[in-house]
Amino acid sequence: MFDFVITQPLYTFGKISNRKDAAALGVEARTAAREEQRNKVVLNVKEHYYAYLVALHGKSAATEADDYIKDATRRIKRLIELRAKNADPGDLYRMEAFAAMADSGSRTACVALKKTIGLPENEEFRPKETELPKNPAKLEPEGEYVQRALERRPEIIQVKKGVEAGGKLAEAARADLYPSFFAAAAGSFAGAPEHQKFDNTYIPDEFNHSYAGVFAGAQWHLDFGIGKGKLDKAGAEYRKMRATQEFAERSIPVEVVKYYQDALEACESYAAYEEAVVGSRRWIVTAFSNFDLGIGAARDMLDAIDRYGKNQGEYLKALCSYHVALARLDYAISKGRDTL
Repeated sequence: MFDFVITQPLYTFGKISNRKDAAALGVEARTAAREEQRNKVVLNVKEHYYAYLVALHGKSAATEADDYIKDATRRIKRLIELRAKNADPGDLYRMEAFAAMADSGSRTACVALKKTIGLPENEEFRPKETELPKNPAKLEPEGEYVQRALERRPEIIQVKKGVEAGGKLAEAARADLYPSFFAAAAGSFAGAPEHQKFDNTYIPDEFNHSYAGVFAGAQWHLDFGIGKGKLDKAGAEYRKMRATQEFAERSIPVEVVKYYQDALEACESYAAYEEAVVGSRRWIVTAFSNFDLGIGAARDMLDAIDRYGKNQGEYLKALCSYHVALARLDYAISKGRDTL
């Protein structure tokens, strides 16, 4: 025995097409969500990487400052032995106390970076650079970054596709209120050679028969208000997504402008502190020369070394802030696929 029914929808007011489109848009929204998470990981790795390079640079600067302190200590000892009036044992104690404050966070930064990229702590990590680049990047006009963010940012794409999918689902819910028209073909075939045939127009023979036919019809669910409730719910979800999209389109440009301004300010700051580092290094040379000539005090050397260390620290801090701001600006315009 063989029975078949083939149904072909003719017109459903969008029940099928809208749900199909909503499913495709949902896939695109989920793809954008994965891209957003990827961009966040890239930004996190960049921030730790720059912190590690700054720590390495800071370690080198601390070593240089330590060399200055050792040199100053030797000069003080020599003048004490010569019974110079501008040197006394108290100056040595101050130098020793100052030297004890030197420290480096390069190991801590390296461990944090390894954890971020999933590298075992006992495995050696060798960065391509040993310090951050000092040449400022050529930034385009602020408006260009805002426009790119609105076009490429995964969050914008995700919410936009979600809004479109929500609209399609709302249309599908509206279509459910109307009937569906279809065409169908049905047939049945059966044969039992050992069974006597029974020919009667009003009583079908279940063992020996054959018939087929084509017909058209309509299907309509009368659910007494349930469909209207589903439509209202779908409409509310759509309006919620629209509000989320409008919020994203307002907040993302603000974020881009902030990171852009942070990059400009940090660039000016590290350039200024770089000049201050050069000036404090000259101060050290002058203080050392004056001390050797007996016209300068040991405290002048200490003050010069202290200012040099502070300027170096502020310079490295501003340089790191500059590169982090650039990384965040890249994130804001979805430029996370770039390598470090």
